[in-house]
Amino acid sequence: MPSKFLASPASPFPTLPIIRARRTTSRFGKSRPGSRTPGQNLGLRYENRLFTALRNLNVGIVEHNPWFEYEDSAHQHGICCPDFLIRASDLGPIIIECKYTYMSQAFTKLTGLYVPVVDAVLGAEGAEFRDAAFPRNVVPSHLMICRTLVLGCPAPGATIQTALTLPQPLYHWTGLGPVFWK
Repeated sequence: MPSKFLASPASPFPTLPIIRARRTTSRFGKSRPGSRTPGQNLGLRYENRLFTALRNLNVGIVEHNPWFEYEDSAHQHGICCPDFLIRASDLGPIIIECKYTYMSQAFTKLTGLYVPVVDAVLGAEGAEFRDAAFPRNVVPSHLMICRTLVLGCPAPGATIQTALTLPQPLYHWTGLGPVFWK
């Protein structure tokens, strides 16, 4: 059975290049509602509301919790699951990490784990995953969407498209009203 992450003492994310990745199914069953903390329940409710809001944008295919397994150049295996993967017709693939409260570590997870793994999958799946308009050299974009911002976090973009142009792509959505794409 593959390990959850390829771990080094300094980082829980792969430190060697990803050489192979593919889609998989969840290795874990559904958690029982009574086994979650109140904070986890808040976060999951927010994530589910965000999923509905992203689907209502009608900008492409929105996948909720897609699972991937991967292998690095040292033949170590791992699995991962970003919160959302959008195949947007105008921007290409976008990996989204959803957080109830801003956490700077989420950017490390996005760039150190999800982007390399999804990029490897894009190369393997070809036309099944990406329209012909997205050549192989299109690296997936990444974005964090948060309900609660904290002191010292980067300024969020006013829309998803403007947030994607920021050095640390961040979008603030309170969980009420629409998500703004443009």
